[in-house]
Amino acid sequence: MKFYILGSILVGVFLFSLFSASIIYYRKFLKYKKIKPIALLSLRFVSLFTLLILFIEPFLLYIRSQVLDKELNLFIDNSKSISESISVDAIKSHADKIEEWGNKREYKTNFYLFGDTLRSSRDLTLNDSITRYDQIINKINLTPNHLNLILTDGNPTHGFRLSDFEINNPLNIIGIGQQIYSDISIDKVDCPILAAAGDSINLSIHLHSNIDSTLSPTLKLISDNLMLYSKEIDLPAGNNIYKYDITVLVPEDYSGVLNLDAIISDSSINQNNLNNIFKTQVIIRDLSKKALLITGSLSPNTQAINKILMNIPDLSFIHLYEVENKWNQSLDNIDLDNFKVFIYDNFPLTDTDLDIYNKIESRRAKDSKIIYFEGPSYDFNTMNMIMPDNKKFTKDNSQRKKIISDTKSLDNLIPVRKNLKIINKDFNKIYLAYSDSSVAIAQEENDLYIFIPEIRKIFINDPYDLFQEYLSKILFLFIDFGEQILLSTSQREILEGEYLFLDINYPDIYDNFEIEIIIEDKVSKKQRIIPYNKIKKDISGRRYIDNLDQGLHQVYANLSSDKNLYKSNVVDINIIENSLETSILNRNENDMKVAGLKSSGNYFSLEDYKALQSLMKSKVITKRSNVELNIHSFHKFWFILLITLIIEWFLRKRKGLL
Repeated sequence: MKFYILGSILVGVFLFSLFSASIIYYRKFLKYKKIKPIALLSLRFVSLFTLLILFIEPFLLYIRSQVLDKELNLFIDNSKSISESISVDAIKSHADKIEEWGNKREYKTNFYLFGDTLRSSRDLTLNDSITRYDQIINKINLTPNHLNLILTDGNPTHGFRLSDFEINNPLNIIGIGQQIYSDISIDKVDCPILAAAGDSINLSIHLHSNIDSTLSPTLKLISDNLMLYSKEIDLPAGNNIYKYDITVLVPEDYSGVLNLDAIISDSSINQNNLNNIFKTQVIIRDLSKKALLITGSLSPNTQAINKILMNIPDLSFIHLYEVENKWNQSLDNIDLDNFKVFIYDNFPLTDTDLDIYNKIESRRAKDSKIIYFEGPSYDFNTMNMIMPDNKKFTKDNSQRKKIISDTKSLDNLIPVRKNLKIINKDFNKIYLAYSDSSVAIAQEENDLYIFIPEIRKIFINDPYDLFQEYLSKILFLFIDFGEQILLSTSQREILEGEYLFLDINYPDIYDNFEIEIIIEDKVSKKQRIIPYNKIKKDISGRRYIDNLDQGLHQVYANLSSDKNLYKSNVVDINIIENSLETSILNRNENDMKVAGLKSSGNYFSLEDYKALQSLMKSKVITKRSNVELNIHSFHKFWFILLITLIIEWFLRKRKGLL
């Protein structure tokens, strides 16, 4: 059916409308007065009929058959590994035979070579240095009506395996290469991203063996020349898959990246030694933070500070405070080396406080962080003790000041009084300021200042806890500063051309930050920067980076907001030379069978490739498709009709025929 019935109806309505309009237009000249009521009635009928069609929205469904040209795409692996098992002349002979079968059934045969690139050619040389399948899959997905055949050994040296791709059309594969081979490989090692010092690590080592007779190699797990696990394993003859679950202890007091090498040794198999070792890593880190909260004089703010600290993830704290000139515990009984954060609440106030303050400052770790909560008892002496020399302050007039923020959720905070006015804005970062332009919350390197003496009053008058959440976020980011941003990869050594799979984990508080992955060559210092949302994904949703050059690289993530830049841990990756084209000569039948099955296609070994003739259809191939039509399918007709009626109305109005 090659025309639209509804379109014809609309065209008829359009012509009838023109006819009626013409009669009305010429009635003065024809002096035929009686036609006016008839013409007007006809025009009204046309309008009502048009509205009726729009209201009913008629629907039409029919099946359209289309004769398709029969084409056969033959993709031939032109890589070096193929030349070790079959000659160029033998492949050409098979390809010519396939073309001959196609000609008998009226197929047009298209020849493609692939390896380094995909190209339309019959110049078979078997000298491409790599094997990649992505370009073939893209081509096959764009040719749904063609019969697609791939002649290959199933072993990629770059990118994904055939079975890893999402294929929309049947994939028919002819397997070549050595059928009989022996190999033992470690396919992958499953291990956690993060572990704490002294904890145990549970790993799963996945092995694949294809051997003629029983072997007993040794499975080892080594960390920087330290043997963590060693066991002789029995591998029976045949094609088998194994999983070994192992538990190892993390060395005490260890922090950083723990390198782990799973190795198959003492094996007489030399088919492919590249897959006998799998190098991975686990990050050993204690993400918990210990803080020391020191209150010089209890105030309404103290309860609010305790509440907000308890809501910060992975933060534990000891509270040291003074009541009636007595401290609840002695500072001498506290090991200051265990604390990463020191929080001063309304402290220091007295000479005794100053002695404690100076003792802490002299004994604390230099990379620890300080948070100052201005208390209601702060005065010039206190500010002179805690403020850097370049910061200036004056006495405030004690009138209530509103906190100004570009965050809408903080627009309705009540105005508060303050003791002092911090007039110098030369801080590293200013988070909030007062309406008089003085500083409310600011940061200077590893020191965070909260100049809000009536913080408790804000909490009470903030029914939705918006300010508390805002302040909690500032405190968490200041204390953590990216330490819980963990970048990991399953392998720390890959072959050139293989994909580097990355995983990044961080607390929800970093969700709205911009993320970039930085890859830096450790020798040349050349950097490659990739936005995280631009990194490619495989069909399982795993993100990966490709096209990495040989050499040592550092990989890390930068998470940035308007005010801060946070950096993840650094992962070292070694990209080594890819020699798979000369070391793997076998036929990877397992993967090719899986790829054929996933795509509703077929796998044929070269020895029985004649069976693929069953895929070539002798009869004419037709494509049947459903065609759906409704009133919206003819929007162009409606547009023409609308424009014509507007023109016709305009002409009649000018001639006085309305």
